[in-house]
Amino acid sequence: PAPEEVATVADHLGDGSLGVVEVGPGEAIQIRSLNAISGDVAFLGIPNQRGVELAIADYGPIGGHDVTIGAGMDDLCSADGGQAAAQMIVADQDVVGVIGTSCSGAATAASPLISAAGMVMISGSNTSPALTSDLAGTAGKNYHAGYYRTAHNDLYQGAAAASFALDVLGVSTAAAIHDGDPYTEGLATAFADAFTAGGGTITGFTAVNKGDSDMVPVLTEVAAGTPELLFFPIFQPEGDFIIQQVLTVSGLGDTVMMAADGLLNSNYMALPETEGMYFSGP
Repeated sequence: PAPEEVATVADHLGDGSLGVVEVGPGEAIQIRSLNAISGDVAFLGIPNQRGVELAIADYGPIGGHDVTIGAGMDDLCSADGGQAAAQMIVADQDVVGVIGTSCSGAATAASPLISAAGMVMISGSNTSPALTSDLAGTAGKNYHAGYYRTAHNDLYQGAAAASFALDVLGVSTAAAIHDGDPYTEGLATAFADAFTAGGGTITGFTAVNKGDSDMVPVLTEVAAGTPELLFFPIFQPEGDFIIQQVLTVSGLGDTVMMAADGLLNSNYMALPETEGMYFSGP
């Protein structure tokens, strides 16, 4: 027999192809918070999780059903972390959706699993263009049905950073460093493309590995191109090592330093070497 009470969220599932959620009488609507709640990016994930908790408390029941998120899950700001957490989420047939992830790298591994299970996934901070689309609406390589975000597309942030460098700082040459993560590489690429389109010259586009602490080799490579600006949209601790070691490399003493929202936090800006830096962010 049909349940006495049914709550539907079909209107929030695009064209409805992911299905309709049915919740029985007295049952709670189960969602999960999947964010980076430990490690160097916890400054981003913990507020995201707290925001979910506040939103649930503020909005109250939906169609007479309480909404619960269970224990917060950690995406570890990594593909491995996102995949492991997503596997646990999809194994629970009562869960209907996910708020997360914090990091684009975690989303690239979590999103295909969440989508295949017919769930919706909404991130408050993923910005990689690959997760949604380019500005013409062409789907990115990591887009999966049911994935949404409330954060900006980094094609906009890259363009804004490039415009600031060219038009406000007045530089005409720049280099970029990423760490291979979908967020960092995507934003570095967006910056480089927009900088070139604006008439600037990219003198170097290179990467460090997560976990590297000796940045002198990559900074020496960058210095060979004598850029007026270095854009490094990466995370801690690699961002710490770059700014702490840059002045040990000949040729970078007058180079303007610019990072992005991955380093836009009080811990990073407490480093004395960050004085005079620029940051892009929402």
